Amino acid sequence: MPFDRQRPVPRERTFAELFPWRNMRRALMLVLLIVAIVAIKRSTSGFLGRVGALWGNPAAAPAASGHPPAGTERLQGPPRVRLGPGLAPHPAPAVDRR
Repeated sequence: MPFDRQRPVPRERTFAELFPWRNMRRALMLVLLIVAIVAIKRSTSGFLGRVGALWGNPAAAPAASGHPPAGTERLQGPPRVRLGPGLAPHPAPAVDRR
């Protein structure tokens, strides 16, 4: 009779078989990618600073001398804003204090 047979007992699986290796590989690749990006950024920081200055961000460029980079003379000092007559602030009335 077929019901008299015992079903085979499944063997126990080891920790290595149960561990999610695919996720571990993805996590390791992510960590390696982040480390590679940091290493590249550190090794090319001077170059990236010069590129940033060319793109119009003078704060990213390290100042090699006491002179500002070429083309940034107008950026020195407080920013100037030119407002139209309707947007300019109204002067405060003079208060006579005697």
